[in-house]
Amino acid sequence: MKVRPALFSMAVVIAALAVACGDAEPTAEETAYLADVEQAFDLFQVNLDEFSTLFGQSWPLPSLMFMALEEAGAGIALDGTVAALEAIEPPDRYEDDHALLVSGMSRSREVDQRIGQSVVDADALAFVLGNVALGESMAKTFL
Repeated sequence: MKVRPALFSMAVVIAALAVACGDAEPTAEETAYLADVEQAFDLFQVNLDEFSTLFGQSWPLPSLMFMALEEAGAGIALDGTVAALEAIEPPDRYEDDHALLVSGMSRSREVDQRIGQSVVDADALAFVLGNVALGESMAKTFL
Protein backbone atom coordinates (compact mmCIF):
# COMPACT_ATOMS: atom_id res chain seq x y z
CA MET A 1 0.00 0.00 0.00
CA LYS A 2 1.28 3.41 -0.86
CA VAL A 3 0.75 6.44 1.31
CA ARG A 4 0.37 8.95 -1.52
CA PRO A 5 -2.71 7.30 -3.08
CA ALA A 6 -4.37 7.27 0.34
CA LEU A 7 -3.64 10.93 0.92
CA PHE A 8 -4.87 11.71 -2.58
CA SER A 9 -8.07 9.77 -1.88
CA MET A 10 -8.66 11.70 1.32
CA ALA A 11 -8.09 14.99 -0.51
CA VAL A 12 -10.58 13.89 -3.18
CA VAL A 13 -13.22 13.20 -0.52
CA ILE A 14 -12.77 16.59 1.08
CA ALA A 15 -12.75 18.33 -2.29
CA ALA A 16 -15.88 16.45 -3.38
CA LEU A 17 -17.66 17.51 -0.23
CA ALA A 18 -16.59 21.10 -0.80
CA VAL A 19 -17.76 21.02 -4.43
CA ALA A 20 -21.09 19.57 -3.34
CA CYS A 21 -21.64 22.75 -1.39
CA GLY A 22 -21.59 24.93 -4.45
CA ASP A 23 -19.97 28.34 -4.47
CA ALA A 24 -20.88 29.34 -0.93
CA GLU A 25 -18.13 29.70 1.63
CA PRO A 26 -18.32 26.96 4.26
CA THR A 27 -19.77 27.99 7.58
CA ALA A 28 -17.89 27.38 10.83
CA GLU A 29 -20.02 24.27 11.36
CA GLU A 30 -19.16 22.98 7.89
CA THR A 31 -15.48 23.70 8.35
CA ALA A 32 -15.55 21.78 11.64
CA TYR A 33 -17.33 18.92 9.88
CA LEU A 34 -14.66 18.74 7.17
CA ALA A 35 -11.98 18.70 9.87
CA ASP A 36 -13.79 15.81 11.58
CA VAL A 37 -13.89 13.87 8.30
CA GLU A 38 -10.18 14.51 7.83
CA GLN A 39 -9.47 13.26 11.36
CA ALA A 40 -11.48 10.11 10.65
CA PHE A 41 -9.29 9.40 7.62
CA ASP A 42 -6.17 10.12 9.67
CA LEU A 43 -7.04 6.98 11.67
CA PHE A 44 -6.76 4.88 8.52
CA GLN A 45 -3.58 6.68 7.50
CA VAL A 46 -1.84 5.40 10.64
CA ASN A 47 -2.44 1.83 9.44
CA LEU A 48 -1.38 2.68 5.89
CA ASP A 49 1.89 4.08 7.18
CA GLU A 50 2.55 0.89 9.12
CA PHE A 51 1.68 -1.29 6.11
CA SER A 52 3.98 0.81 3.92
CA THR A 53 6.83 0.25 6.38
CA LEU A 54 6.19 -3.49 6.39
CA PHE A 55 6.10 -3.73 2.60
CA GLY A 56 9.44 -1.94 2.45
CA GLN A 57 11.12 -4.78 4.34
CA SER A 58 12.44 -8.16 3.26
CA TRP A 59 10.77 -11.17 4.81
CA PRO A 60 12.62 -14.49 5.03
CA LEU A 61 9.30 -16.32 5.37
CA PRO A 62 5.86 -15.29 4.13
CA SER A 63 4.40 -16.37 7.46
CA LEU A 64 6.44 -13.68 9.24
CA MET A 65 5.08 -11.02 6.91
CA PHE A 66 1.52 -12.20 7.48
CA MET A 67 2.04 -12.13 11.25
CA ALA A 68 3.37 -8.57 11.02
CA LEU A 69 0.43 -7.52 8.83
CA GLU A 70 -2.03 -8.94 11.32
CA GLU A 71 -0.32 -7.09 14.18
CA ALA A 72 -0.38 -3.88 12.08
CA GLY A 73 -4.15 -4.06 11.71
CA ALA A 74 -4.90 -5.94 8.50
CA GLY A 75 -8.60 -6.70 8.64
CA ILE A 76 -9.41 -3.92 11.09
CA ALA A 77 -7.62 -1.00 9.43
CA LEU A 78 -10.87 0.77 8.53
CA ASP A 79 -12.79 0.07 11.73
CA GLY A 80 -11.78 3.29 13.46
CA THR A 81 -12.39 5.42 10.39
CA VAL A 82 -15.85 3.98 9.78
CA ALA A 83 -16.79 4.34 13.46
CA ALA A 84 -15.57 7.95 13.46
CA LEU A 85 -17.49 8.75 10.27
CA GLU A 86 -20.65 7.16 11.67
CA ALA A 87 -20.36 9.32 14.79
CA ILE A 88 -20.14 12.57 12.82
CA GLU A 89 -23.31 14.63 12.46
CA PRO A 90 -22.96 16.38 9.11
CA PRO A 91 -24.38 19.83 8.43
CA ASP A 92 -27.57 19.83 6.36
CA ARG A 93 -25.96 20.43 3.01
CA TYR A 94 -23.52 17.53 3.55
CA GLU A 95 -26.05 14.95 4.76
CA ASP A 96 -26.49 13.07 1.48
CA ASP A 97 -22.79 13.09 0.65
CA HIS A 98 -21.93 11.96 4.16
CA ALA A 99 -24.36 9.05 3.94
CA LEU A 100 -22.70 7.98 0.67
CA LEU A 101 -19.27 8.30 2.27
CA VAL A 102 -20.24 6.18 5.28
CA SER A 103 -21.87 3.58 3.06
CA GLY A 104 -18.86 3.36 0.76
CA MET A 105 -16.36 3.18 3.59
CA SER A 106 -18.47 0.50 5.27
CA ARG A 107 -18.25 -1.58 2.08
CA SER A 108 -14.51 -1.01 2.04
CA ARG A 109 -14.32 -2.14 5.66
CA GLU A 110 -16.00 -5.41 4.66
CA VAL A 111 -13.34 -5.91 1.99
CA ASP A 112 -10.64 -5.11 4.55
CA GLN A 113 -12.11 -7.76 6.87
CA ARG A 114 -11.71 -10.31 4.07
CA ILE A 115 -8.11 -9.15 3.67
CA GLY A 116 -7.65 -9.75 7.38
CA GLN A 117 -8.92 -13.29 6.98
CA SER A 118 -6.49 -13.87 4.11
CA VAL A 119 -3.69 -12.70 6.41
CA VAL A 120 -4.79 -15.10 9.17
CA ASP A 121 -4.97 -17.89 6.58
CA ALA A 122 -1.57 -16.84 5.12
CA ASP A 123 -3.24 -16.91 1.70
CA ALA A 124 -1.07 -14.71 -0.53
CA LEU A 125 -3.40 -14.88 -3.54
CA ALA A 126 -6.47 -13.89 -1.50
CA PHE A 127 -4.41 -11.11 0.09
CA VAL A 128 -3.40 -9.65 -3.28
CA LEU A 129 -6.89 -9.99 -4.74
CA GLY A 130 -8.36 -8.47 -1.58
CA ASN A 131 -6.13 -5.43 -1.90
CA VAL A 132 -7.17 -5.02 -5.52
CA ALA A 133 -10.81 -5.21 -4.41
CA LEU A 134 -10.13 -2.69 -1.64
CA GLY A 135 -8.63 -0.25 -4.12
CA GLU A 136 -11.67 -0.66 -6.35
CA SER A 137 -14.07 -0.20 -3.44
CA MET A 138 -12.28 2.92 -2.24
CA ALA A 139 -12.20 4.36 -5.76
CA LYS A 140 -15.96 3.81 -6.12
CA THR A 141 -16.53 5.56 -2.82
CA PHE A 142 -14.61 8.63 -3.89
CA LEU A 143 -16.06 8.85 -7.38
